[in-house]
Amino acid sequence: MTSMKRRLCAALAAFAFVGTEAIAQIAIPYVPPELHQERRWLRGSTVTFCIWEVSPTFAVDREIGQAIADALLLEADFRVYDNRVPLLGDDFWEAVFIQLAEQCDAVMGFSIAGNLSSDWLLPSSPYFEAPFVLGVTNPDYRRLGDIPPGRPIGSLLYTLADARLMEYQSVLPQEQRWTRYPFSSAQQGLDFLNDGRVEGTIFWTPTIGQLTDGDPEGQGIRLVPLDPVTTPPSPIGMMLREHNAFLRNEIDQAIAALRADGTIDALVEAAGIPTLSAQ
Repeated sequence: MTSMKRRLCAALAAFAFVGTEAIAQIAIPYVPPELHQERRWLRGSTVTFCIWEVSPTFAVDREIGQAIADALLLEADFRVYDNRVPLLGDDFWEAVFIQLAEQCDAVMGFSIAGNLSSDWLLPSSPYFEAPFVLGVTNPDYRRLGDIPPGRPIGSLLYTLADARLMEYQSVLPQEQRWTRYPFSSAQQGLDFLNDGRVEGTIFWTPTIGQLTDGDPEGQGIRLVPLDPVTTPPSPIGMMLREHNAFLRNEIDQAIAALRADGTIDALVEAAGIPTLSAQ
């Protein structure tokens, strides 16, 4: 994986965790009519998904999209994008708008949090959830709470886990706090962990899986719980345009069935997304 792609992967992972408030404040972007052509993309027996090549959930998004289409007795068509534009900026949302207008019925790989109120985006139900974990190399550490106060902990900026870490530490006396090392990329956090400059780095499991080719333990990294910091897993789903309520409801029914029968769990496992290490 190139350094550029790693930076983009980390940036997209950070975007995925900014959460509801950021998305709720996104108004429909203005895209001049000459720059796009509005279409309705559910064509007969085909449903078209846009997926981001740089996303840490790229592989599992595609497999789950195929399973959803199969459950709906539809053909699946995938449009792959790298979205090499500044994330969370106007250019990013313009790119999403154009993709949904011109190329696809749904964009996969979004963090789906509660209380979304965008007037032009319609979220699906989450199709899987992935937790935040602590990557460590010291075998004595079985959870974040085992690391002594004052020692450095790496954390990726703009993520829910980073916010929860800061919130937890804010109520502790100074002498009981860890030293927080904020990183702008997960790759930097991994490098600092491997170099011994931090005792542990907080990762989202798809991200550390992508950076270690699905085998963090093979690279000497154990994944342990963030206890005593409580961080909920990030739910991942897809976004559709507001006029696609019927398709969204059909997709939600397929997601519910595929989660209930274990299909999605099997696809996530097959995609190599790591879980907590054996204690």
